[in-house]
Amino acid sequence: MNPNEIVIRHSSIRSLYDLANTQFRPTRCAVAVAMALATSVATAIEIQVNAGDVTVTGDKSCSIQEAITAANTDTAVDTCPAGNGPDIIILPGNSQFTLQNIDNQDQQGNNGLPTITSNIIIRGHNAIIKRSSDAGTDHFRIFRVVSGNLRLNSVTIENGLADFTDNGISAPGVYGGGIYAFDSTVTLISSTVSGNTASVGGGISSSESVINIIESEISNNDASGINANKSTITIQDSNISYNRAHLGGGMVLNNSTLSMTNSTVAGNHANTFGGGLGGQFSTVNIDGSTIRDNRATDYDGGGIQFGGSTLNLSTSTVSGNNSGRDGGGIKLDENSQGRISSSTISRNIAGRGGGGVEIWTNQFNIANSTISTNTASTKGGGIASWYGASVTLTNTTITENSAQIGSGAYSQPLSSIFFKNSIVGNNKVGANCAGEGTTDSGSNVFADISCSGITQGDPKLGPLQINGVASTETHGLLSGSPALDAGDNSFCADNLIANLDQRGLKRPFDGDADGSAICDIGSHENHTVLAPAEGKGIQPAHSGAWFDTSRSGEGYFIYISNNNGQRSVTIAYYTYDNGKQMWVIGTEPIASGSSTVKVPMTVTTGTVFSNFDPTEVKRANWGTLTLTFTACDAGTISYDSPQFGSGITTISRLATVSGITCNSNGF
Repeated sequence: MNPNEIVIRHSSIRSLYDLANTQFRPTRCAVAVAMALATSVATAIEIQVNAGDVTVTGDKSCSIQEAITAANTDTAVDTCPAGNGPDIIILPGNSQFTLQNIDNQDQQGNNGLPTITSNIIIRGHNAIIKRSSDAGTDHFRIFRVVSGNLRLNSVTIENGLADFTDNGISAPGVYGGGIYAFDSTVTLISSTVSGNTASVGGGISSSESVINIIESEISNNDASGINANKSTITIQDSNISYNRAHLGGGMVLNNSTLSMTNSTVAGNHANTFGGGLGGQFSTVNIDGSTIRDNRATDYDGGGIQFGGSTLNLSTSTVSGNNSGRDGGGIKLDENSQGRISSSTISRNIAGRGGGGVEIWTNQFNIANSTISTNTASTKGGGIASWYGASVTLTNTTITENSAQIGSGAYSQPLSSIFFKNSIVGNNKVGANCAGEGTTDSGSNVFADISCSGITQGDPKLGPLQINGVASTETHGLLSGSPALDAGDNSFCADNLIANLDQRGLKRPFDGDADGSAICDIGSHENHTVLAPAEGKGIQPAHSGAWFDTSRSGEGYFIYISNNNGQRSVTIAYYTYDNGKQMWVIGTEPIASGSSTVKVPMTVTTGTVFSNFDPTEVKRANWGTLTLTFTACDAGTISYDSPQFGSGITTISRLATVSGITCNSNGF
């Protein structure tokens, strides 16, 4: 990368975002919000709109334009009753309101409906409010909200086209094809904003406002789905999809705050920066969400791109995004900071560097995360750091990424990448690491010497997939992995890890069953006790309840323990003697690799339950049981008892111990 190019490019980002948010301010004073709050305790008036009735005609019916005017002015209009405080406009179920003409004009352009200046709830019952698609129809947005409070419930907004009369949609200040909000609160619940157009914020554009989007869809809008300037945006359980823009295809934020949970940003496209989300000087909090299949054609941040901002991404997936230049999944430009935790960055492609993530300047943390199967044409297939960036990766797995230089990680000499409890291995094309700034900060698994000068060998990882109850994909650890029980527990106790793995399962777990619980290295903590890869033998997974199907009513409880590599078996045999219950118990060490063990058994008699006296308990030799396993779920028990004789019985599994599986190489 050329430093001269960097200066020019960053300047171009600033100018693009500044242009996108240079808005004309309305001349009205912002007093309507205070008035709405003062009257919020008043009884809401319900204004019933006639199906399909749009305009003000004096025809003894209530149109949608008349209803908004009645609510704004607290004055009856035609048959619409006068509003009173927070008014409710009710639209007939599945009705359609097609707007043909401009209702009013102002400094933000033409509007199809009266400007909302009061507290209004519109209950749509799946109604559609749209600008007509007929040739020659006036150009106008659908809703303008100024110093008001608008809540849309089950309403679809379609085909708005923000414009000044005869100026065209590229004129300065043409914002919000579907909805434009200034100094207001707009809430969408179970609603859709689709197919709208503007110069900026084709779906929704806000300035100094609060926008809440709940269980809703913002889709197929031109000039971004959402544009926010000095605003607070909250998105829950919603989809932002297939929107298009010069920058910030799904969303573009400037000096704003975004909180997004359980939502999807997918299939959006920007010509320049931020295919899914883009912006500057903002705080972006994303949790439990998916950013996928977005594209920034010419420049950076196929999924996410921000400059001078804070990004906090947790329990989320950034996958399948594509950038023409840097940061296929995520690009953070100068002076950005934050963290990625419990997330998966996968299958992203960068036309130049940083296939998964690229970070410039400042400090950034990545914890309990998976960076996998990303591609960069030049440097940093998984992650790249540039120009003073200091990135710390804790319990993170970087694998199966590809690039010519630093297929897993690349750190430019002025930058640093610190690895703790992390895996960097099995990346493709180039060496796993490149650059002078990669540092081994302790307890890592590196598959070659490129990251630190030493190698721990093949990390032995499973495929990228959903492992157990999880919302993000991880690579599990296979039997014999050097990452099993090899981490530093103090790193796992760090606030970013909090003794949990990427899936939210507890760390540490005794994955090798040696009696010592130590964190696994990487994002995934194995909660399965794995038997040794070599040879057959009695394994911890043989623990459980067993019985002879021909002798239902009796059975065996078998427990295989592992104490510092020495396995032992404990058997409790429940049977009968002359109609009375009898327990026979024994324990014995198991020879290494053996599938058979002979266990001395004893039977206890003596005291009674109601007056238990331990001194009266008597233990007598019962004989021996010889336990042989022929498979994970099959075996035999031979018995030899002075009192009961000898014989052999075939046993089948009745119950297993959760989280323990047999070694497939053993049986």
